[in-house]
Amino acid sequence: MCTAMRRIRLFCSALSLALAGTAAAGSLTSQEIASLRSLSDPVLPPDETRLVVTVGRQDDADVNQRLWQLPLGGEGDATFALTAATSNAWAGQFVGDGQWLYFLSDRSGRHQVWRLHAQGGDAEAVTDLALDIEAFQVAPDAKAIVVLVNTVRACGADFGCTQDAIADSYDIAAKVWSDERTPAVTQGRLFVVSLTDGIANNDEWVELTAPIDGGVGNTNTSLPSSLFAISPDSRRVAFSASAEKQQPGRLTNTDLFEVRLSGGRVRNLTAENEGPDTGPRYLPNGELVWLSAKQAFGSYRHWVIQHRRSNGATRVATPAWDRSPADIIVTNDPNKVYAIAVDEGRRRLFEVELDNGIVFPRSAFGWVQAAIDAKSGPIVIMDSLHQPVELHQIAALDSALYRLSAFNVPTMADVTAGVYEVFRTGSDNGSLSAFLLRPPGHDGERKVPLVVLLRSTQHGTLGDHFRHDWVPQQLAAAGVAVLMIDYRGADGYGPTFATGFAADAATALDDIDIALRTAVERYSWLDNTKVCAAGAGLGGTLAQTIAARSPEQFRCLVSVDPIYDTRTAALYRSVQATTDPSGWIEPGRADVLDPATLANRLVTPTLVIHQDKYATFQQAAALYGDLQRREVDTVLMQVTPNTDGELSFAAQARLASAVNNWLERFLDL
Repeated sequence: MCTAMRRIRLFCSALSLALAGTAAAGSLTSQEIASLRSLSDPVLPPDETRLVVTVGRQDDADVNQRLWQLPLGGEGDATFALTAATSNAWAGQFVGDGQWLYFLSDRSGRHQVWRLHAQGGDAEAVTDLALDIEAFQVAPDAKAIVVLVNTVRACGADFGCTQDAIADSYDIAAKVWSDERTPAVTQGRLFVVSLTDGIANNDEWVELTAPIDGGVGNTNTSLPSSLFAISPDSRRVAFSASAEKQQPGRLTNTDLFEVRLSGGRVRNLTAENEGPDTGPRYLPNGELVWLSAKQAFGSYRHWVIQHRRSNGATRVATPAWDRSPADIIVTNDPNKVYAIAVDEGRRRLFEVELDNGIVFPRSAFGWVQAAIDAKSGPIVIMDSLHQPVELHQIAALDSALYRLSAFNVPTMADVTAGVYEVFRTGSDNGSLSAFLLRPPGHDGERKVPLVVLLRSTQHGTLGDHFRHDWVPQQLAAAGVAVLMIDYRGADGYGPTFATGFAADAATALDDIDIALRTAVERYSWLDNTKVCAAGAGLGGTLAQTIAARSPEQFRCLVSVDPIYDTRTAALYRSVQATTDPSGWIEPGRADVLDPATLANRLVTPTLVIHQDKYATFQQAAALYGDLQRREVDTVLMQVTPNTDGELSFAAQARLASAVNNWLERFLDL
């Protein structure tokens, strides 16, 4: 399945890369998107001769995650699936000398740890708990395993107790909580047990988090696997948790704790910081690094923090770096780590020298999702606006980029990717980036309509990233150009820019106006008489707002989960438990974005879609009702998510079809 590695210079232009990736005829459809694979959790054995990665499916298959193995450096070796298609498997970890691969699987009916030998054979069960395991790590000496499990605190390591408490308060058949009992509240807790011949002694679990009231919980920057780490000498565990019991979902202040692997007293390393501390990593010399934010609520920036074992001192390792890293990757050099951070519309890999705080980029374009260290250069999971995700290696000597995998190459072989261009714009003399994606096969002269795509929250970006929700390439395949603007509040432009939306939302509207005007002036092939705007959440609200400011500019709008009355929504959100304050609009600053106050100017035909992700149905219905009352051409569509809050493939296909039909109608496609 793997083809010969393809060498690409990192610092070539994005335009040249897009042109090189354009292949045969065909356009990206919902079916192609559903067949694309996602990649996560890359791991290497000590000899680095092979790589194991979790490969996921985008469709509604019952088995949507499997472990695959790729050869590294060998000739003629094939890429193949390590786990069968009869059950899900994910989050692999090589143990000891690399002869055993441990991983999570649901093959027993619950999420448990299993293992496979390097020489093949059947998988062996390592754990047998009554509850699902969210994440695990095996100690470097392979004598113990630590697992993250959601339990009732009073039950401790009695997992059956938690199971009974949930069963007593939850009607499984009706899938509702009992009115007669208080729902059992579970928290993320860490447990450790010794391994005998690699198998857990399942009757001897010890809770590591027993001394604290709070739970090991997810923040809006952390995956479960990044919430704890085991020291290289297998003696200590560091983890991120709330110091005290908090409301479920309102986990905005977490601390960094350390405890002996055998259990006992827990030490809080970050009690003085009121913001989230997460992502602990042990360096080869036993020192700790982690990510820390200095605000408890609405934080937008993280720093890399280093805790020196020799003197107990804690210091900011990156004081002059104004980007906000989302993950830290440890290397074999105790003075060097990698960090992943958004930078002007791209999510890049950076190298950080801990002693002097020097930071420099190792990747130039695209969207780095994950990375691991390797002797010949870091290996990254990466996509870009014109190509879905694959594994790549960044050469240590010359920063050349090698593609290692070809999981999505067959799907994209018959798809013509649209060329994209990047230009600087904004109300502050070119302070931000805008990405313009052309329709596939566009000759640079033919006039084409334009869709302005708006992001869903105050922060974030819709830049150099191959998305699976709002898919710019799929919109472009309909024959339109797609403009994505990093207006005020976007990540990757420094702290002042990141707080710009909250400080003055009107500046974000100005950014959008200026970027749209710049695009039309710069690219003569854009048809400025055929423009639509689309967005979800806050983006759906902004679509209404910018059209109300310039009703003559837009032929149509698509608003997914829009907020019609931002003042009442802001008041509601201010008391609603949430871990993601990035989408908040403070009541006193809501009027400038409020479609309800601009009702008399809402005259643009609008497709209103409710998918229950960013706003309530009442908000979507209110917008639809107001437009209907004033006889504006509008349609209301409701798409119901699954129980996990995500849309099924069939629902995504219906949504994409409705959007394309709406655009075709008003843009004369």
